Amino acid sequence: MSEEREVIDSFPGVYICWKDTQSVFRGCNVNFAALFGKTPDEMIGIQDTVKHHVHDDRIVLETKEPKYDIHETIEIPTGVKMNILTQKGLWKNKHGDILGIVVCFTKAS
Repeated sequence: MSEEREVIDSFPGVYICWKDTQSVFRGCNVNFAALFGKTPDEMIGIQDTVKHHVHDDRIVLETKEPKYDIHETIEIPTGVKMNILTQKGLWKNKHGDILGIVVCFTKAS
């Protein structure tokens, strides 16, 4: 396991994913994958079809500005609803090229 993987998987209650510019999942931590009953590797290549998530992705990509403190309720495949607090920003490579979106959320109280 890489050091980076250990870091993103070490935070209990923190959910992290990254998507390409078409809102296709390219990676995530174990907490995020577990919400869908999958492993991080199984999440790769899945299209995000939640309309307001994709809409927010487009806004971040077009404005090149992060979106902070998005309060929302999501429903996971088991039918459980979670109130979450989401942060979205640009995913860039070391040259500054935009690769997509990074998303991080926690359960909101």
